[in-house]
Amino acid sequence: MQWTSSREPVGIAIGSPVLHEHIMRCPACKRVYRCEWIDELIPPHGRYAYDLIVEVGRARFSDHRQQVEISDRLRHNHGIDLPVGSIHHL
Repeated sequence: MQWTSSREPVGIAIGSPVLHEHIMRCPACKRVYRCEWIDELIPPHGRYAYDLIVEVGRARFSDHRQQVEISDRLRHNHGIDLPVGSIHHL
Protein backbone atom coordinates (compact mmCIF):
# COMPACT_ATOMS: atom_id res chain seq x y z
CA MET A 1 0.00 0.00 0.00
CA GLN A 2 1.33 3.42 -0.98
CA TRP A 3 -1.04 5.71 0.94
CA THR A 4 -4.64 6.11 2.14
CA SER A 5 -7.01 8.85 1.07
CA SER A 6 -10.15 9.85 2.97
CA ARG A 7 -13.12 11.64 1.43
CA GLU A 8 -16.55 12.63 2.69
CA PRO A 9 -18.71 12.98 -0.42
CA VAL A 10 -22.42 13.81 -0.47
CA GLY A 11 -24.84 12.22 -2.91
CA ILE A 12 -28.45 11.14 -3.29
CA ALA A 13 -27.73 7.43 -3.77
CA ILE A 14 -24.71 7.18 -1.46
CA GLY A 15 -25.77 9.57 1.31
CA SER A 16 -22.81 11.02 3.25
CA PRO A 17 -20.30 8.21 3.77
CA VAL A 18 -16.69 8.49 4.84
CA LEU A 19 -14.62 6.77 2.15
CA HIS A 20 -11.15 5.48 2.89
CA GLU A 21 -9.35 4.62 -0.33
CA HIS A 22 -6.18 2.55 -0.18
CA ILE A 23 -3.90 3.48 -3.08
CA MET A 24 -1.61 0.64 -4.07
CA ARG A 25 1.70 0.80 -5.91
CA CYS A 26 3.40 -2.05 -7.72
CA PRO A 27 6.96 -2.43 -6.39
CA ALA A 28 8.20 -3.76 -9.75
CA CYS A 29 6.78 -1.28 -12.27
CA LYS A 30 5.90 1.57 -9.84
CA ARG A 31 2.39 1.87 -11.34
CA VAL A 32 -0.21 3.35 -8.97
CA TYR A 33 -3.58 1.59 -8.61
CA ARG A 34 -6.65 3.42 -7.32
CA CYS A 35 -10.19 2.25 -6.75
CA GLU A 36 -11.95 2.77 -10.09
CA TRP A 37 -15.55 2.68 -8.92
CA ILE A 38 -15.14 5.78 -6.71
CA ASP A 39 -14.47 7.96 -9.77
CA GLU A 40 -17.67 6.61 -11.37
CA LEU A 41 -19.73 8.06 -8.49
CA ILE A 42 -17.76 11.17 -7.53
CA PRO A 43 -15.59 13.47 -9.67
CA PRO A 44 -11.88 13.34 -8.80
CA HIS A 45 -11.19 15.79 -5.96
CA GLY A 46 -14.95 16.49 -5.83
CA ARG A 47 -17.21 16.77 -2.81
CA TYR A 48 -20.56 16.02 -4.47
CA ALA A 49 -21.61 12.86 -6.31
CA TYR A 50 -22.65 12.99 -9.94
CA ASP A 51 -26.30 12.18 -9.13
CA LEU A 52 -26.52 15.25 -6.87
CA ILE A 53 -24.89 17.45 -9.51
CA VAL A 54 -27.42 16.25 -12.11
CA GLU A 55 -30.34 16.79 -9.73
CA VAL A 56 -29.25 20.37 -9.03
CA GLY A 57 -28.67 21.06 -12.74
CA ARG A 58 -32.03 19.64 -13.72
CA ALA A 59 -33.87 21.61 -11.05
CA ARG A 60 -32.04 24.82 -11.94
CA PHE A 61 -32.16 24.76 -15.72
CA SER A 62 -35.02 22.44 -16.70
CA ASP A 63 -37.44 23.23 -13.87
CA HIS A 64 -36.30 26.88 -13.50
CA ARG A 65 -35.99 26.58 -9.69
CA GLN A 66 -34.21 29.15 -7.55
CA GLN A 67 -31.27 28.13 -5.38
CA VAL A 68 -33.27 28.35 -2.15
CA GLU A 69 -36.03 26.20 -3.66
CA ILE A 70 -33.47 23.58 -4.70
CA SER A 71 -31.93 23.58 -1.22
CA ASP A 72 -35.35 23.13 0.40
CA ARG A 73 -36.29 20.40 -2.07
CA LEU A 74 -33.07 18.43 -1.42
CA ARG A 75 -33.59 18.73 2.34
CA HIS A 76 -37.23 17.61 2.14
CA ASN A 77 -36.90 14.82 -0.45
CA HIS A 78 -33.44 13.41 0.31
CA GLY A 79 -32.39 14.71 3.72
CA ILE A 80 -29.41 16.53 2.19
CA ASP A 81 -28.61 19.94 3.67
CA LEU A 82 -26.85 21.65 0.77
CA PRO A 83 -25.91 25.32 1.23
CA VAL A 84 -27.22 27.80 -1.32
CA GLY A 85 -23.64 28.81 -2.17
CA SER A 86 -22.79 25.23 -3.10
CA ILE A 87 -25.84 25.07 -5.35
CA HIS A 88 -24.59 28.20 -7.10
CA HIS A 89 -21.22 26.57 -7.79
CA LEU A 90 -22.73 23.29 -8.94
